Amino acid sequence: MEGLKRQKRRLAHESEESAYSSEGDEESDDSPVYDPSRQPRARGEAGGDGEREPTTRVTVPSLLDKTFDTWDAFEAYFKSYSKQTLQTYYKRSSTTLGARNKKIQANYAKAGQVSPQSELLLDQSFPHYFVCYLCTHSGTPKDRGANKRPRRNVRPIGCGVKLHVLLRREGARYYLVIWKHEGEHNHRVGKQEFDQIPKNRMCLDSDELAEVDLLRKVGVSRKKILKFIWDNTEAEPCMIDVHNLLAKLKLSENGDSSLSDRLSETLDQFYEDEPYGVAHVDIDRSGDKHALLTDERTETLRHAIKQFKPCNPAWPQIRCVIVD
Repeated sequence: MEGLKRQKRRLAHESEESAYSSEGDEESDDSPVYDPSRQPRARGEAGGDGEREPTTRVTVPSLLDKTFDTWDAFEAYFKSYSKQTLQTYYKRSSTTLGARNKKIQANYAKAGQVSPQSELLLDQSFPHYFVCYLCTHSGTPKDRGANKRPRRNVRPIGCGVKLHVLLRREGARYYLVIWKHEGEHNHRVGKQEFDQIPKNRMCLDSDELAEVDLLRKVGVSRKKILKFIWDNTEAEPCMIDVHNLLAKLKLSENGDSSLSDRLSETLDQFYEDEPYGVAHVDIDRSGDKHALLTDERTETLRHAIKQFKPCNPAWPQIRCVIVD
């Protein structure tokens, strides 16, 4: 039986499922809602009579000239905007503040001049000077097979939607402005298309992700973890999303301990190849030397001590107690 939260979300989705028409509605910050059946079919979809519909054109609300005081404010607003308008963007390219300043200084240096401070952007709270976001369906598909079984559904279909964010300066004030936003998609935009993107279905915050990781560690099955996510979060994943998430968490856990594991294996192999060898371990700039012994017999320990004395002139000051 589905949880109460999941039932409420399903009812909300059924009543508020939205998409955007291609009739050039007035642009606004609020998301328009209308019947998705009015939306034209995507490119290549056939109608009931077998004829193909024209290419889809879907226009979304524009963010052109909208300003933000911080990057955090922009990212929070952009995330909310993308979710409300059922769009998926990705960061295509960016220019850091330092790279932009270096380019300005280089241009002045070629002319034998020093760049004025008014031309430089010095507020380090803004990590980027420029960021370009593209629709997830941008680009052209690349066929890597022999085209014997062509794919009907591909992510890149040449969508031209893009959004450019630029850092500007007016006196001592720094702010972000969206100076370019092309908002005409060449594909359908709606709840069904939005949920086809895995990252939109599996949207967990850090606390929820920690709970899922804890369930994984104690051995809870994937089916129960999926039900837990449905009942306790806003995410709507499928079983394959849970499978991929658990695999990623497991890989991350193994990656954290892989360094120590590799070090242990290397040292084990070291003393097997070189009996009584000495390994130098440098931790936080504090060098320590460890003798790796093949066994703990009395003869072995005596030989190790005998080898230790010539290499350490201060050995008479060392006091060592060996307890078996």
